Amino acid sequence: MENKIIIFLMGPPGSGKTTQAEKLAQEFGLVHFITSEFIKNAIYNPAKAENPIIQREKYLYESGLLNTDDWVVDLVIEETKKLEKLNKGIIYSGSPKRLVESEVLIKELEPLYGRGNLFAFFVNLDFEEAFKRIKSRRLCSRCGLPLLAGDDSNICKKCGGEIIIRTIDDPEKFKLRFDEYIKKTEPAIEYFREKGLLFDVDGRKTPEEVHREISDIIKSRLK
Repeated sequence: MENKIIIFLMGPPGSGKTTQAEKLAQEFGLVHFITSEFIKNAIYNPAKAENPIIQREKYLYESGLLNTDDWVVDLVIEETKKLEKLNKGIIYSGSPKRLVESEVLIKELEPLYGRGNLFAFFVNLDFEEAFKRIKSRRLCSRCGLPLLAGDDSNICKKCGGEIIIRTIDDPEKFKLRFDEYIKKTEPAIEYFREKGLLFDVDGRKTPEEVHREISDIIKSRLK
């Protein structure tokens, strides 16, 4: 089933945004926009290795800090405009992470898709539970898809990439990332709440329960 809708999945690191986005993209026929993959493609591009802006953004990313607002917004909008030409719906996992990004994306997407086709979900999870998940998290080095708990595979079932533990998931960097989330991403989440577009989801539930809850909300709105 394909739907020309926009979904924003928001929440702290470790809340399962990428896992949910993959499930929803398959169910509703959406393009999965993984912001972190676009960032990595940009900062690890050998042709831009000497670019001082790329060097700055690489340092921020590897330190566990959010990248510069203007740089990320420009990157996200540039890639979004490419996807708009496909005439398909998009699901974002990892965007927006700052208030200005929320504002720019809504300004760009609402005229194209219509307000009734915009959905924002806040998958809420406290620090302790998020940290517990991150400590055991492994994901694909190529497509970024996390492995579900109990999966001991060394090769990604989706793309064949190598399964790794990210350096930015070490305890100290994770604490930095969570602090950055509270400082910069929570205002972005509240922006969607004020716009009447946000749905709250309990991230402590199983991945299947979270998916079912989000899916049911979308289906009820599309009737």
